[in-house]
Amino acid sequence: MNKPFGVFEAGAVYYPSGSGANDAVLDASIKTTWLSQIAAMSKGSSNHARISLLMWFEIAKIENSGQARDFALFKSNEVADKIKPMLKAGAFVNNA
Repeated sequence: MNKPFGVFEAGAVYYPSGSGANDAVLDASIKTTWLSQIAAMSKGSSNHARISLLMWFEIAKIENSGQARDFALFKSNEVADKIKPMLKAGAFVNNA
C-alpha cells in the first residue's frame, strides 16, 4: 500500500531540571535533532516518504507524579529560535 498517512501527537520530550540556561540548550538540541530526523525520513526513505501530516504535541505539563514534561516548540524563545528557520526553509515540505 502506498498511501499518505499522518502522525498525530508526535513530539520529543524534554524533562526540565530547573538548573538554568543549559536547560534551554539541551531542550533545543533534543527537539531540533528529532525534527531533523523526521524531515529526513519524510523526504528520503521510501518507507517513510508518504508522511503527509505531522501534528506536533505542543504542550508542557506536570504529570500526576509531579514530573515536568515539555514537548513544546514555541514556549521557550531559545527553542523557537532554533525551530523557526527549519520550518521557514521548508524542511518538512515534500512536493513528490
